[in-house]
Amino acid sequence: MSDTGFSLSGNQLNRLFPHHILVDDKLCIIQVGPLLAQLNCATPLGFHLLTYFTILSPFIVEADFTTLSEAAETKVLLQHKEEATLLLQGELLLTNHHRHLLFAVSPILTNTSSNGISKLTILPASVGSPANDLLVLARKYKIAEIDAQHLLKTINHQQEELKRLSLIAEQTSNGIIVTDDAGKILWVNAAFQKISGYSLDEVIGKKPGSMLQGPESSLETIAYIGKQIKAKLPFDCEIINYTKTKEPYWIRISGQPIFNDEGKLVQYFAMEENITEKKNAEQQLAEKTKFYEDVLNNIPSDIAVFDNTHRYLFLNPIAIRDTELREWIIGKRDEDYCLLRNKPLSMMEHRRALFNKVMQTKKLHSWEEKLTKPSGEAEYHLRLMFPVLDNAGEVTLMIGYGINITERKLFEEQIKRKEKRYRDLFNYSQALICTHDLEGKILSVNPSLCTALGYGAEEMQGKNLSEFIPARDREKFEPSYLRKIISEEKASGVFRVRNKNGQILFLLYQNYCVEELGEAPYVIGFSQDITDRIKAEQELLIAKKLTEDSARAKEAFLANMSHEIRTPMHGILGIAGLLAKTSLDATQKNYLKLITESANNLVVIINDILDIEKITSGRFEFESIAFSVADKLSTTIQSFQYKAEEKDLKLELHNELPFNLKLKGDPYRLSQILNNLLSNALKFTRHGGISVYSQIESSTETTLMVRFSVTDTGIGIHANKLSIIFDPFVQASTDTTRKYGGTGLGLSICKNLVEMQGGKIMVESQEGKGTTFSFTLPFLRCENNALALVNQDDTVDLSQLSFKKILMAEDVLVNQFLAKTILESAGFSVEIANNGVEAVQMAGENQYDLILMDVQMPEMDGIMATKHIRQLPNAKKAAIPIIALTANALAGNQQEYFAAGMNACLTKPFTEEKLFLAISQLLNN
Repeated sequence: MSDTGFSLSGNQLNRLFPHHILVDDKLCIIQVGPLLAQLNCATPLGFHLLTYFTILSPFIVEADFTTLSEAAETKVLLQHKEEATLLLQGELLLTNHHRHLLFAVSPILTNTSSNGISKLTILPASVGSPANDLLVLARKYKIAEIDAQHLLKTINHQQEELKRLSLIAEQTSNGIIVTDDAGKILWVNAAFQKISGYSLDEVIGKKPGSMLQGPESSLETIAYIGKQIKAKLPFDCEIINYTKTKEPYWIRISGQPIFNDEGKLVQYFAMEENITEKKNAEQQLAEKTKFYEDVLNNIPSDIAVFDNTHRYLFLNPIAIRDTELREWIIGKRDEDYCLLRNKPLSMMEHRRALFNKVMQTKKLHSWEEKLTKPSGEAEYHLRLMFPVLDNAGEVTLMIGYGINITERKLFEEQIKRKEKRYRDLFNYSQALICTHDLEGKILSVNPSLCTALGYGAEEMQGKNLSEFIPARDREKFEPSYLRKIISEEKASGVFRVRNKNGQILFLLYQNYCVEELGEAPYVIGFSQDITDRIKAEQELLIAKKLTEDSARAKEAFLANMSHEIRTPMHGILGIAGLLAKTSLDATQKNYLKLITESANNLVVIINDILDIEKITSGRFEFESIAFSVADKLSTTIQSFQYKAEEKDLKLELHNELPFNLKLKGDPYRLSQILNNLLSNALKFTRHGGISVYSQIESSTETTLMVRFSVTDTGIGIHANKLSIIFDPFVQASTDTTRKYGGTGLGLSICKNLVEMQGGKIMVESQEGKGTTFSFTLPFLRCENNALALVNQDDTVDLSQLSFKKILMAEDVLVNQFLAKTILESAGFSVEIANNGVEAVQMAGENQYDLILMDVQMPEMDGIMATKHIRQLPNAKKAAIPIIALTANALAGNQQEYFAAGMNACLTKPFTEEKLFLAISQLLNN
């Protein structure tokens, strides 16, 4: 369509084109020429052009304003639908200023005698117009009517033929593509658009391969199509194409070149058939065929299929492993194979006879064959022939399959040998073996059972087991044994039997219910004579009871020892603490210091003994709380700084851990280990110094392994003592205890504490030069905020606790005096209860802020007293905070105190600071 147009007035159009037709963008007639109106044909204004005219040229399947606009400035031929002899020929034009189309035409009359011609007049405005010329020519050349009619018929026929072909091409289910001589698409039908998803507008001017071919399209097929098109030859092939949405589909495409009268290629016509379903069906069939072939080929048996003349139709690789031979034998018989391999026909004749037998009987037949391999070994095969019958009951196919049963034959021989061995095992076994039915009747016994009970086999067989059981055990035989083995199919345990001499034997049995096809179930029993073991166990039980009684006695002794020693130690240290607050001269202070140190050393010894007991009894427990390692190290070192300065020793800490490192573990046991090692280092070092090291040895996302070392310049340890230095009660030399004191338990406790937490402790030493103890401990990582409770200030503001009223339940006068003095000096009001009964009575009658409850008291102990207080009817009195005071630090007792309702626990001897801290924490909370 041209980009140019024109603009004329109505009069101009009438003068220049007296037969014109002007239509708007909806193809409605808005103006006709004056001469056209004189013709005997209807051309009313406002009606659709195609209502009255057929557009013969240009040929447009579905004419609308757009398609006609694209055909502007081309020749046009119109035929009137009512006056078929009237043809209008001219040019199709597009106006400039309006969306109008102008058919600038002149009439072609197929019949000059038409009524319309006589009515035509020459208009003054149209002198020299094509219409006047037409009238002259029509009258002058009437003879041309016949040719015009013939031409019209030809045009009409071609038009109808084109319409018919267009309809066929449009309605066919196959895709149609028409390209120019360069392979670019001119037109596609609706089926193509449906198959590919591309519209006509999207594909016009493009080559099909540029849109339709994809990654799975065959390169060989693409090359073939290109080669045929280049050679101007037809082509026929199958290929994978892709839809607009990139979905693959299979087509069969047939292409045909179209030549003009001069033999020049003008177009290519191609038809596409969607064969996706066919291809999918073929693929599924191929997959199924392969599946069944794979099944047959991988069945561990040789399979052959014959026709009803004994010719091979199929063999799997197990039947004939040679692929070439397997393909060769299809369609042939066994005789052909024997001739090929030069084998005797006797075996083949035997098979033929069996084949014929199956053909006659039409039933499955099986037999065994023995084959001799070239190596001389024998093989056994089980052969089967199965007929396949049609609907008429006639044999159509024969399936033969064979199984190599050589192993089965060997197993049968082995079974025979094993049966003999089992019989020998039954007869010669030292185990006591018998079989019986489900009612207990003995079926068989082995010689060992006969020997053990003193009966012959004939004396026992046929009798019931209950006859050999002591009378008082027989009532349990059926419910405890027979019913159980019938329901659970097995039973085990110990039962007593009486032998022929009347002696009682204990038998440990393991019996099973056995079911064999075609036979009644029975029980096979295995037992051992454990009479001697039962006697030994009874003796062990007596010994175990004596051991447990001894352990309980030891624990009671340790608990009592702890109580009896700690109680006066608490008094001694408490009075010493009070005495230290008085005015003393230098000599008195020195005496007081010796008393305190001696008492503390005695407490350390008691603690070491109790720790060893906890460790050996398995009742040692560890905390898992967050703490700062650097703070714990610093605090521990500071506690020994004064003693180091007294001995003029240098005590240093070399901490390579991050200062803000927060870990989760047991800080108290870490302090205990370091305290033991530092105490030893200070004890055995006269000159030089002591260094403590800490560093990270290894780490994971959740844990850290930390190494601690304590190095001194002391007396060292002899090399032959290093291997036993961690044993309990062992010291480096025989005079160590005499010179330095101690129990020899400290290092043993350290080793146990380290290893129980998953660490390792080591020692390096040179006698006279010094010693290094190092140990590793694993800790869990934790967040910084986990230390909120750990790093809280432990200082106590006693001014906030003044005038608090405390009940002290204690039966020892010195402890009463000590606690009362300490508490009253801090501003507390204290009342004393001499035993648990008084404590319960006073707690019920008075209102106290806190109770200090001694655990061991006469008449009623502290645990029972606490339970009674917790049951007081007054809720406030029943909820009073209670601190347990105990001299027993053995193990596990704190849980008992907490279970009774106590809120905290202090182990005697305790310091004023610990007492005030415990009171402060409970009262503040």
